[in-house]
Amino acid sequence: MPKKRVIIVHGWDASPEMHWFPWLKKEMEKRNYEVIVPQMPGGENPRLGEWMEKLKEVIPDPDKNTYFVGHSLGCIAVCHYLSLLPFGTKIGGCIFVAGFLRDIEPELDNFCVPFDIGKVKGICENFAIVANRDDDVVPFERSLEMQNKLKAEMVLQKGKGHFNADDGITELPVVIEELMKMRQK
Repeated sequence: MPKKRVIIVHGWDASPEMHWFPWLKKEMEKRNYEVIVPQMPGGENPRLGEWMEKLKEVIPDPDKNTYFVGHSLGCIAVCHYLSLLPFGTKIGGCIFVAGFLRDIEPELDNFCVPFDIGKVKGICENFAIVANRDDDVVPFERSLEMQNKLKAEMVLQKGKGHFNADDGITELPVVIEELMKMRQK
């Protein structure tokens, strides 16, 4: 049986060593998943084209055993990546933590351009949005918009801020719970 893969895509000006990403990588490897956490380019000045090239490089052959976990900017980046895949491609699922599709910060406007949401939903049928009403970076309404457009399951959390280390979040068990649910489908 092919090995399941999890690709964790961090957000703006972050790294694979930050927040809850190392914890999730370790936990999923214990469960016999291959885990890829690429360092996305651009730091404080990310460019969508560069992020797409990086994702194509690290995961050129996504399939039904491939799961994406995005945080913040990583969520919309994964959507753009999926929209570039060939028709007929199917992946296992996506979990988006503090996701958004439009206007958060002017520096990120180059990511907030249209993509084929219908194609994205054809490639991935399992979406979960993990959101928090007191996120001070991504307004809850933006995560709700993402949930509605993707017809995703909403998984509300309380007291988690923007789900980053500054908010004390270095583990995020709800992501594993959602991955395990998707695996059952």
